[in-house]
Amino acid sequence: MRRRGFTLIELVISMVLSAILGTAVVKLLLTTSRFYGKDASIRDARTVARSPVGLIESELLAVEPSGGIVSADSFQITIRPVYAMGVLCGFSGANAIVSLLPGDSLSSAVAGFSGYAFRTGIGAWTYVDGGSAPGTGAAGICTAASVTTLTGGRVVSLTPAPPASTAAGTPIILYQRVTYRFAASSAMPGRRALWRDVAAGSVSEELAAPFRASARFRFFTPASDTSRIAPASPLRDTRGVELVLDGASQRPPQEAGTAETAGLTTGVFFRRRSDR
Repeated sequence: MRRRGFTLIELVISMVLSAILGTAVVKLLLTTSRFYGKDASIRDARTVARSPVGLIESELLAVEPSGGIVSADSFQITIRPVYAMGVLCGFSGANAIVSLLPGDSLSSAVAGFSGYAFRTGIGAWTYVDGGSAPGTGAAGICTAASVTTLTGGRVVSLTPAPPASTAAGTPIILYQRVTYRFAASSAMPGRRALWRDVAAGSVSEELAAPFRASARFRFFTPASDTSRIAPASPLRDTRGVELVLDGASQRPPQEAGTAETAGLTTGVFFRRRSDR
């Protein structure tokens, strides 16, 4: 008995159907691959935009508004975030003896001392830039001035000292000078990065990259709820900073000509202001 084979027409039809099915499967795989590639690029861009927010916000919130901003423009801002607070006990020669309140020991250990400020009788802060890093102070001077150093606090000496007429009990803050700036990335040549520079510690670190050219700082000024490009003049009237962090993916998705982007915009208003 002869076995019947496939006719030419049947073979052609099966080949056509196989080709149609194969094309559909390939298109499905390509579409899925592109979808996941695009999604991964968007997540990459979001990570770039979000990663530095916590650090910037915490340091901006630690700024004393009347003199905490040193300079500012759309792509760079230099601030004096406070990392320790205390009160003046008195003087030992050319040194001021200060009792510091308990604080974050890690923050104090890694902070780069840039100076201190003391509060005058009328409530204004006077900044003393530079000087020696805080040394160990004479606790007996605080005891004699009836200033109690709390558990976890410490007594330090500061040079140069404020005027000798400054009374015991005067509030003192220690600060570091920090600059945030958008500049060329070293990790990704040809792209933009957000940098953090600590002046006293000579620390310069690239926080995140890449960012779009639209990433910048904007500023809140008195009597306005809308941010603007320029900070207030004088700088002490600046109510807050808006962070426009427009991140980009490191590379474009498959078969795409440009990198994916993701924006994050958030405002930080300064503490200790009645008009914020």
